[in-house]
Amino acid sequence: MPGTATTLRDAMAAIPVPGSVVDKGIAFFNSVAGTIGPYGTQDQSYKPNYAYGQYAIIIQGGVLYWCNTAHTSRPTFDATEQTSWTSAGGGPTTPTLNVRTVTANTTAVANDFILVNANAANVTVTLPASPTVGQSVIVQRIDNLVGGFTCTIQAAGMTIQGDPTCTIVAQFWGATFTYTGGTTWNLSSTIGVGSSGGGTSFGAPAYTFGTTNVAGSTGTAVATDATIALFDATAPTTSAVGDAAAVGSIAKSARRDHVHGRESFATNAVVLGTAAAAGAATTPMRSNDTIAAFDATAPVTQAFGDAAAVGAIAFAARRDHKHGMPALPTPPAIVRTTSVAYAATVTPNAGTTDVLNIAALTGAITIAAPSGSPVDGQTLTIRMLQDGTGGRVVTWNVAFAFGTDITAAMEPTTANSKWERIFEWNATDSKWRATGIVRGF
Repeated sequence: MPGTATTLRDAMAAIPVPGSVVDKGIAFFNSVAGTIGPYGTQDQSYKPNYAYGQYAIIIQGGVLYWCNTAHTSRPTFDATEQTSWTSAGGGPTTPTLNVRTVTANTTAVANDFILVNANAANVTVTLPASPTVGQSVIVQRIDNLVGGFTCTIQAAGMTIQGDPTCTIVAQFWGATFTYTGGTTWNLSSTIGVGSSGGGTSFGAPAYTFGTTNVAGSTGTAVATDATIALFDATAPTTSAVGDAAAVGSIAKSARRDHVHGRESFATNAVVLGTAAAAGAATTPMRSNDTIAAFDATAPVTQAFGDAAAVGAIAFAARRDHKHGMPALPTPPAIVRTTSVAYAATVTPNAGTTDVLNIAALTGAITIAAPSGSPVDGQTLTIRMLQDGTGGRVVTWNVAFAFGTDITAAMEPTTANSKWERIFEWNATDSKWRATGIVRGF
């Protein structure tokens, strides 16, 4: 004791322990001092301690209890306890803890320090069935929980602060369990212990769907799987046409009646024969994109000889549409007659002429190959006459063919004489064959 203290109580009050000095009567010390285990260091305020001198002094739970009733006899202690005191009465020594590691169910005894490895199986630690007041057991979990097994502490017919059991839910979490009388074990130095019975040392979850967790005390643990998140009240996003499937990145559970937004469908505003009404770029229509609106443009007029074609305009046709038909050409006259003046060279047009009248020859004349596109069997008549002089020579292009019956030298040369040459187109040899000549007019 400090030498400056005037009384033993003052000296004890100067000991640096948490708490204040509390005066108690002899009855308190007779009932408590003999039932708690001796511990040496008074700074371990979570352990029950006592000292003994002329007056009984107990340090328990951080409070110094001073016996204000003088007495000469101390409560009875067994031989082990008595040897823990020095001859000078200087104070108790610290008992040795029984440290052991368990991988299966076990029953604890006083002063056990049990290290639980529950990686391979569930482990239950049962606290002593007949403890004395002040006895303690320390339990700590050392496995990393990879096996998914539990570490449970049960009180053997008693309670742990109101609960029949409690659990340790994280690696290196643990607690000291101290028997305080009756049917109650108390927790002290608690770090991360979960409860199966909802006792006072465990916080009740205060979660609300779709909101942030309600804050709890720092030292209060809730037994839950950290990968399970609260429900999210945010409305799901609206998908768009062509969106790819995706797992998503928000770690929230969905309510079972949640509804995803769907892309909206445009009101069909397509009018026959007009351009489609404009809509939002992301608004789809229930339609095959190869089907277009009807086109009010009149179909083109086909011509004789047009080839069949699919067409290139991607519009549907009305069922009563009509294609224009080419106009019928003016029927040709029965005989198409053309008259021309004399020229040194005359070219008949077989496409427009059946009978060619050439004015009086005033000089030699050459009949060139007829133009046009004659058809097989088509006839061409050429009428000529000599002028008053006569003797005008006629030369025929090689397109004209003469036989032995009708030759090229049969034109009359007498002045003012008239004659007609008759030719027929032969498509096989591409020649105008001479089929007749009429003279003597």
